[in-house]
Amino acid sequence: MKGILLIIAVVCTFSAFGQDSFEYKCPDGQKLTFRKTSPVDVEVARNIRKPYDYVNIVIPSQITIKGTTYTVSAIGDAFQDYTWLKTVVIPNTVVSIGDMAFKGCTGLTQIIIPESVKSIGRWAFEFCTMLKTVEIPNSTIEIKDFAFEGCTTLKSVKLGSSVQVIGRGAFRYCSRLVEFKGLRPEIIMGADVFFQCAFSSENKNTKGDPFEQFAKKYIVPRLKEWQKKREFETTAQYMTRVTKENQDKKLMSYC
Repeated sequence: MKGILLIIAVVCTFSAFGQDSFEYKCPDGQKLTFRKTSPVDVEVARNIRKPYDYVNIVIPSQITIKGTTYTVSAIGDAFQDYTWLKTVVIPNTVVSIGDMAFKGCTGLTQIIIPESVKSIGRWAFEFCTMLKTVEIPNSTIEIKDFAFEGCTTLKSVKLGSSVQVIGRGAFRYCSRLVEFKGLRPEIIMGADVFFQCAFSSENKNTKGDPFEQFAKKYIVPRLKEWQKKREFETTAQYMTRVTKENQDKKLMSYC
């Protein structure tokens, strides 16, 4: 009888999707999908639940499956377009927030990145339009391309001391971004990191602030050059270029 009860408990705890992926019921009752990345590590993987199933999430630092304990060391494209999601607690075992991890989470109001995360992936927080402040921990080395693109209410960012690389367009279209602390000349920056950000005349920092100095020296002189590039055109420019007539001509050229 005890053996039967034990089997039932295990079945209720996780559901296997394949050899390396499974759904696991966390201590708070939430069901999350995990994928094995090594014999001792898992990442939070793309979830099969409906977007409204996730509002407040606490990601565990470890999970135990069939007697084996795994460390949750990464977050994959787990919550892309989960628009009901408001808060997430990330454990300090996570070293990587992967590509598109929280992309399009338009209800996400805050994110606390723990002092363990070394890398923030491409589009990780793209279009998280409710985020107002972001603090990058001292453990983070790289912020990849478009990581915070389109976070239109983001006003303040604080960089940790270990950031070495900020990828292309990482804060592009953060139209209310007026404060950026911790920026250093030695950081390797991709193109258009601050394209369409409110850092010039709208910058409310005190005179002599390192971010303002950097903006005036490096970013402002390049704005017109960036704006000429088609891939960074404005919405109005796009609507002018992509008309029905132009698309019909393009279609005919393929016939």
